[in-house]
Order: sequence, then structure tokens, then C-alpha cells
Amino acid sequence: MYYDYGQIPVHLGHADEQQGKPIKFQPAEEILKQELSKSFVFTVLSAGAVFGCTLVAYPLFLRQIAWNWSLWFARLVWNVPRSAEPATIPPYHYLLLWRTLTASVLLMCLWQLSNLAFTAYVSQPPLKRGKPLTSESRDPNASLLNGLKSKKNLVKTNSFWELALISISDEARRKTMYLEYDRKDGSTWSQILQACLAVVEDINTRLIDTQTPPPEMSVKQNNGIAVKSLPRLSAPLKVDPILLSSPKPKNNRGRAEASIGSFAKSIGQSPSKDSGALVKGVKIVRDKTLTQEHQRALQPEHLESVTKNALTQILNFPVGFPFRQTFDRRANAKVFGSPTSEMELISFAINSLAHLAVAAIKEDSMGQVSKDIGLIMRNFGNLIARIKTFMNQFPVHWTDVHFQATAGGGRHVRNVDLLLDQLQTALKRIIEGYGKYARDMNLGAEEMKAARMAVGLPTA
Repeated sequence: MYYDYGQIPVHLGHADEQQGKPIKFQPAEEILKQELSKSFVFTVLSAGAVFGCTLVAYPLFLRQIAWNWSLWFARLVWNVPRSAEPATIPPYHYLLLWRTLTASVLLMCLWQLSNLAFTAYVSQPPLKRGKPLTSESRDPNASLLNGLKSKKNLVKTNSFWELALISISDEARRKTMYLEYDRKDGSTWSQILQACLAVVEDINTRLIDTQTPPPEMSVKQNNGIAVKSLPRLSAPLKVDPILLSSPKPKNNRGRAEASIGSFAKSIGQSPSKDSGALVKGVKIVRDKTLTQEHQRALQPEHLESVTKNALTQILNFPVGFPFRQTFDRRANAKVFGSPTSEMELISFAINSLAHLAVAAIKEDSMGQVSKDIGLIMRNFGNLIARIKTFMNQFPVHWTDVHFQATAGGGRHVRNVDLLLDQLQTALKRIIEGYGKYARDMNLGAEEMKAARMAVGLPTA
């Protein structure tokens, strides 16, 4: 968990700034060659650390336990005397040391190589012979749209990855997306737009839930407004007790039992006449036995403060690392989702939409994309503003004892900054491509000014 072995790094590869250039990816074999030496060094160091711990832990704590368990299983098959003792071989025998060291190294090698090989091959792009995987389908764009709408995170991420690769480097496939407008659920472009904007909207939803306080759990008055009710169809419900009252006792024993029972039921249900005197008596005893300093020390607020200070001291030590809710972890969880991060999925959706919008200036002969440019710009601009506001207002958890708030340094999270950079770059490309057509697309001057301010372009 500390090294996050479950993470699979995926990216768009190394491409030139101009669209249409082939994207270069590093083959899995080269990744294995580069990472093999680092993995082997880590394996040897980890095995050596385990071997050192074994020299102390095995003879002192584990040897007798292992012997007792082995003896218990052996008695199920053989006749072993109860007075059997562990073997007389010394705990630091060279054969035991050699077996411990080799077993540790081989086990760590197995784990490291398996994880490295799986990561290297699974992180390869969704391409087959340099073409997108859906190219061999009867209806490539329909297969791609089904993947974009999938509820499985792996399938959905790979589909958005493929869409990003198509939008950057596959001109022929891009043109088909602009031309297909007679599909059942709308044109290919409109469905791609909905899928990408849905990813953006998910971020907005998570951030809005953080900034909006929960509704009050109370029923508000109707401010004197008369509400007409429907006519009653039956008699009102009876409020009389459904159980018969107990008969009055006739002898002394019954009266005593009834008195004791009523006294027992009354305890804790409602304050009695003597409760005030009892409270006063407790206060008098407390004032006589405890000083004012002791009474203040026993107040709930003081106890909570002392406990919090003690926990803070523990959190400052390395042992408190797993219990710290750091600002960057909580911010990443809110922006990219949890428990599974959607960082790559969001990156692919933003880049796909930006490249398709810019390429449509020359390739969209049907004019489908131009009418949605304003919607894309507003969504990107609003998301940029919302993320910046969120990062400035998101509270710091009290367990984050190492948070640096000076000059806002602690509020800069690497992954969130990368997302903001991608959003600003995408919006800047769209503004530069469609800026001179703003009037024809009914984009107001205020919208263009706000968009330019969001990406740092001059507004004049």
C-alpha cells in the first residue's frame, strides 16, 4: 500500500504539438530492461532487511511456536511422545541462515518481477499493429461509443484512451466521427461530447458536495399558509390505551409489589421531585473534595483538548504516518474520486474533447462541432474556477500536522496542478482556434473575456 503497487501508469505518449503526427510509446520490453536493475536492488535490500529481522525474531519468538504447531500436526499421523523438544541444531546454523536468505530473495524476486511484468504489459496503449483496437470492428465508432458508456472502469478508461489517440493522430478516423449523424442515440459527435462532459460534470458534483453544507434535519413551518386537506373517508383513529389497566391490589403484599414496581419504572423516565436536591448534594460534595483546578481539568472541553494534544504528538512521529489525513490525499480523493482515482480517465476526456474541437475547424464539413464550442468553453472555464476555489477553501484536517500553509505552499497538490494545466491548455487551444469566429457562434464578449482570464490570455 505504501508503494502503491496497484497503480498502472497510462499516458498519451510522446507526440509533437501538431495533430496528425504519430505517437511514440515505449515498448514493454524496454520498460522491463530499464526497471529490472532497480527492482533487483530493491529486492536484495528488502530480503536483507527481512533476514536481519529473522536473526532476532525467529529464535526468540517464532521457533517454539513453529515447533508446537508442527508437533501437533505430526501427532495426527505418527506416535510422537509428549516430552519431545525442538531439535538440538543451534538457531543460527549455517544451513538455516542460507535457506532463510535464499527463500527471502527468491520470494521477493517473484513478487517484484510479476508486478513489473504485469504493469509493463497492461500499461501499453489500446493499439493493434499501430491502429486503434476498434478499427477491426464492423462498426468501429459504435464499438468505441459502447466502451465510453461502459460502467466498468477498466473498459471505460481504455476507451477514452483510444479516443484520445484517435483525436490526436488518426485523421481518417476523426473525419468519420464528424460525418456520422444518423445514429439511434444521436450523432457520433454528440455522444462523444456527452460522454466527455459527463466526466467533467462528475468532478463538479464531487466539489459541490464538499462546498455545500448538508440540509438541516428539521421540518420548517409553513409560515401560516393554510393547506387544504382531502375529506376524511373514515373515523379518526382511537387514542385510548389498547391494554386493560391492571386491577387494584386487594392485600398488603399486592400493594407493596405495586409500589415497588411503579418506583422502578419511574427511575430514568422523568425527573422526580428529589432530583434537584440530589444534584445539589453532588455539587456540594464535588466542591468540598475537588479544587477549582481539578474541576476545570475534568471538564469535557479540557479533556478533549488534552487528548487532541497527545494524539498530535504521536502523529508527529513516523508511527503516526498511516493515521494522518494529509491535504494532498484528501484533495486528490475529492477531485479525482475515491476509492479508485479517475485521473487518467479525466485527462483523456479533456484532451480528446480539445483536439476534436480544434480539428473540426478544417475537418467538420457538416458544422456539428461549432454549435457546441460555447458549451465546451463554459464547462472548462467553470471547472477551472471551481477547482481553484476548492483548493483555496478546502479545510485542513487536524491530523495533518506537517501541513505548510505559508504562502499557500501546502495547498499546491501535484496531480491537481497537472489537471489545471491540462484544462487551461485545452481551453487555450479552443480560444485560439475559434476566437475569430466568436461572433458567428453567438459567444458573448463577457464569455470570451472570462475564458481568456481563466487561461491567462490578454482580454483586450
